[in-house]
Amino acid sequence: MTHELPVPVGAGVYNVYTGGPAGSAVPTAAQLGLASTGAWLPTLQVDDLGYHLRLPWELQLRGAYAPDPWRHVWAVAPWASDVQHAVPQLLAGAEARGPLNALWITITAAGLWRLGAELKLDASARWGVIALYASLPLTAGLAAGMQTETATAGLLVWLAWLVVRGVDDADSAPHAVWTGAVLLGGLVGLKLLGVVYGGVLLLYAALVRRPWPAPPVLLGAAMLGAVAGGVFPDLASAMPAMSRVLTTHHPDPDSQRLHAARHRAFLTLQATARDLRGDIDAALRGDHDALHG
Repeated sequence: MTHELPVPVGAGVYNVYTGGPAGSAVPTAAQLGLASTGAWLPTLQVDDLGYHLRLPWELQLRGAYAPDPWRHVWAVAPWASDVQHAVPQLLAGAEARGPLNALWITITAAGLWRLGAELKLDASARWGVIALYASLPLTAGLAAGMQTETATAGLLVWLAWLVVRGVDDADSAPHAVWTGAVLLGGLVGLKLLGVVYGGVLLLYAALVRRPWPAPPVLLGAAMLGAVAGGVFPDLASAMPAMSRVLTTHHPDPDSQRLHAARHRAFLTLQATARDLRGDIDAALRGDHDALHG
């Protein structure tokens, strides 16, 4: 049997079906369509008419933009959102706010889907999360304007996905760092408050989803303490639970002969040391027969 959970959305109602992924996708897609309705309306919001449209239209009409705070108090605000609106407008020769906002809604929804997968949510639950995002009044309201929060939501969701996903091995660590830097830079470029948003996620990554290995001595001491405290029955159980494989080194067949030669040399040195130690011990005991055979 299919169950319906009514959720109020503005003046309307939509249903999240728990009968299966297909049933959840249909109302979620409809909700995303409703949320993006504002993207196709004319630009009417006061902030847009008073400031946000200034950069795109000055570049289109005059070919230059004067960041003069004497002409407008927000002229030098670090809002990359106006730049991203200006680029497609210059390419299209007309305002491109609607398609750009619709793209950001899609990017955010895709990020929520991937984040839900990392959190082990089933498909129905992930569709429900996306529907919840689409049902927020701000989602539809911001789609009708050029505010920074539309892009901020998308960048934050993908940064959260990156933090929750973590680093699988040492080879992927540089890519994760660069991706995180781009996402955090985008947040700061949109609004300085983005430092706070991204900082919370980075703090979580540093304390919980640590992308670097813990110091071996401290980690070993923590394992011993966990076993002594009865958290784990033995070290064999504590080790896989309290650590993870950062990287795996596989043997190189080309260097096998070199290592085999070094091992033979090691065995020869050990045998020679034992023979010398035996001769010296025999001499010290005065056992000349043992010394000279």
